[in-house]
Amino acid sequence: MTKIFWFTGLSGAGKTTLATAVAAELKTAGTTLRILDGDDVREKWHGHLGFSRMDILENNRLIAEMCVEAVENAESVLVPIISPYEEGRVFARERLGGAFRLIYFDAPLSYVENSDVKGLYAKARSGVINDMIGVSASNPYQVPAHPDLTIDISKESEAQSVARLVNYVVTEINDR
Repeated sequence: MTKIFWFTGLSGAGKTTLATAVAAELKTAGTTLRILDGDDVREKWHGHLGFSRMDILENNRLIAEMCVEAVENAESVLVPIISPYEEGRVFARERLGGAFRLIYFDAPLSYVENSDVKGLYAKARSGVINDMIGVSASNPYQVPAHPDLTIDISKESEAQSVARLVNYVVTEINDR
């Protein structure tokens, strides 16, 4: 059974970086996989959606539906996506069933603000972005109650996180 690894966490928590590194290692080992990056999917197919709660939930729903199609051609699907609302993650888990694995990227807001690779947190703090997930009171990040795995890049190196994640993904793929 194909496994779908739904990476959730604040912007800048390392979801895409680690998904790319894990994918490279797994491809070298001969694993077929697909990455459905939340930013890329939104840009290519869901650009009409904004960042209201309803638009975020709709984007998450549409990505879950894309996962249904992606499983036909891959042993695993990696989905780095903020997915800030428990409601959206519950929908994805229910829609994707036993294939779904939730990976929580637990990076403190102070950590992601300091790295701020995309400059989004600076824009949010200066008022340019009004609905920044995790910063705006109207758009909170809801910490998952029961993730299958937690990664905290503020407490371990990228290499350590990649190794733990690769080990977890390989174990899950082999546990058919």
